[in-house]
This record gives sequence, structure tokens and C-alpha cells, in this order.
Amino acid sequence: MTKVLCVSKEDYSKQVEESKNGVATELHKVRFVERDICEKQENGWLQYVPYMTVYVNDSSSGKVAFLVYNRPDKGEGESRLKGKASIGFGGHVEEQDYLSFMNVGLEEEDKITSVPEGDIELTKHALTGIIAHCADRELKEEIGFSLTELVTDLTNEPKIDLVVRQILDENDTSGVNEVHLCCSSLLEVSPTVFHSVLTKNEEDNPEVEKLSYTEINYSAILQRFNVEKDVTQASAEIASELNMELWSKTSLISLLYTRMGEIVSKISYSDLFIAYVNALAAETTDELQEPAPEETETQEPTA
Repeated sequence: MTKVLCVSKEDYSKQVEESKNGVATELHKVRFVERDICEKQENGWLQYVPYMTVYVNDSSSGKVAFLVYNRPDKGEGESRLKGKASIGFGGHVEEQDYLSFMNVGLEEEDKITSVPEGDIELTKHALTGIIAHCADRELKEEIGFSLTELVTDLTNEPKIDLVVRQILDENDTSGVNEVHLCCSSLLEVSPTVFHSVLTKNEEDNPEVEKLSYTEINYSAILQRFNVEKDVTQASAEIASELNMELWSKTSLISLLYTRMGEIVSKISYSDLFIAYVNALAAETTDELQEPAPEETETQEPTA
């Protein structure tokens, strides 16, 4: 049985509390646990899952395009998300990812060949690096391009910014979010690479089938200057139209705020982004599944 990287819910809760109090967690206590065990909520484990959003930005026109695909209705994959649209690429962190990171730069005779049993204490640097190596492997499998080929050289020094959080919604009955941690990252690539990914998907048939892209004009949203309302509306409309999973809608909002924040260079957008995305996590599914009457009326003419 495959083992995946987990943290106990108790330890993760302590880390969240420490963060709220301005205390940085020096060592993260994790463990590789058999998949069938950590999938059961009552066992108290949270699985780390990298969730990479690949996008290209055109600052001259104020538009951003991102890769999107639909999870298959049948076959392998997370059964509780079948048929949903996703803008996230990644998967569970396996023992090979731990070994890949820990052996970077070591001579063959010095490399480790097995993962410790029980608890493992990792620095933030090491934890991020292991997740990055998982993302590198999963991207190669899913779209034919590794993290290295997409953005930068993958070395022992992490080159991606990860936001690790548990995204919960009281209306979520799938149980997916009760046992997983979303390790999201926005990967900006060049137009050439973006086009190459789409072309390779058509020709070489990687794991993800029918890869496409969606474009958003964030400059128009910014010009109206009702950022919170317009980002919510734009994200909700796209998420509803594409039938997006919860993590994807959260990542989409992160992407829009990031691009607009870079344009205006105002810290207020960064503050708004952090506060708003955290608050959104508990509201997203409810908004999509039970839209208010006036929202339904507003969207009907557009459809």
C-alpha cells in the first residue's frame, strides 16, 4: 500500500494557532502513512497535496490565461471530484519525493534509500522542498512538463511559494477537504511554454486529457475599482460555468488578486487578498450551490 506524507490534525491545529499568534513553527512533525488509513477522517490525518496553477500573464492587455481540465468521470483519480473542472495540478506526496529531495547533492554512496518510520521533524525549507519535488513529478506525469521545465531549475533550494491551508466548507459532504491540505502555488510561465504545454497535450497524450485554457481580463475588473465585488462575481461566474472544484475557485481568486496587486503596487490589495481568500473558503460551495435569487436573475441574460 502506498504511503503518503501527512500531518496529524492535532499538530496542524497547533501550527495554525502559533501562526495566528505570530509564532513561526520551527520544526514540522510529519509522517508517511498508508493511504487507506489517512483517508478515514476518524484517524486524524491530513494529507499534503501540491496544487499548481499554471498561467501566462499579458500585462500590456491586462489579461491572464490559465490551464484548465476536467477530471474524468470514470477511471483512476479522486472519485469524489469526478467530473469537476480543475486549474490545479498535483497529487499526493510519496516516499520517492522525500528521497529525491533529501538526496540532492549527495554522492551515490551517501544517499539514503529508505524513509524513517514514525514521526519525522522537518524544517519549513525541507517540507517545502519535498512538496516541490512532488509537484515536479506530478506535473511531468499530468501535462508532460516538470516544474523544472516550466519555471526554473529545481534544486535543493525551493523555488516556489506555497500557501498551505485546509479549505473547509460546511456544505461539503464529500469528505475530501476533511483529510487533505491544499498546498497551492501560482506558476507563471512564458507564452512560449504555455503554448508548448497545450501542443504537447494534443500530440503526446499525457495523463491529463483535453487540456484547455480560460482567459480573464483583470484590467477591466481593476478599472471598475469595486475589486472585492467584481473578483467574486468573475470567479463565481467562471467557476459555475466550468463546474469548478472548491480548491480551483480559491486558486482563481488568488490569481486575480495577485495580478491586480502587482499592477497597483498597494499593500491594501495584499491584505485584502489574505483576508478575503481565508473567508471565502467557508462560503464558496454555498454560493455556487445555493445562489441568491437576485444572483440567478443577473446571470441568466449572460448565459
